[in-house]
Amino acid sequence: MRAYNPDDFDDLYSVEERCFEMPLRFDRAYMLELLMRKSSICFVVEDFVVEEQKAVVAFAIASVHKRSQKIFAYIETIEVLGEFRRRGVARKLLAQLEKSARAQRASMIMLHVDCANEMAIRLYEGNGYSEVGEQTEFYPNGNAAYIYEKFITAG
Repeated sequence: MRAYNPDDFDDLYSVEERCFEMPLRFDRAYMLELLMRKSSICFVVEDFVVEEQKAVVAFAIASVHKRSQKIFAYIETIEVLGEFRRRGVARKLLAQLEKSARAQRASMIMLHVDCANEMAIRLYEGNGYSEVGEQTEFYPNGNAAYIYEKFITAG
């Protein structure tokens, strides 16, 4: 696992295309906007997949915000290619996002997760996130989202 660099963008977007169908897929411009924000945190995971060449197989994007003197992070996405799931990759990305958010003095991390995404819900609940609400028709396909948060020790 390593920090994102701009040369990774096409590889990240390739993962996005394999993980999400339209209308749930981020478009290229929006994903680039997320990555270019000053507050952006992004990590990538590479693996040797074809002829000993490294390829991006997973990534996570979060951003850090300050509102009313409170600093919090928001997880935009965690994506792992299907053949690399159930190996702890998402859990490691999540831990790295939390570590980076703490380093930026965030006291809480929030996210939305599709109510039908049982694997992601297990990931978040298994790592100390609590459901604090639900937002109907959050996603472009009309699906609702649970809102999760986790308080972390800033430092």
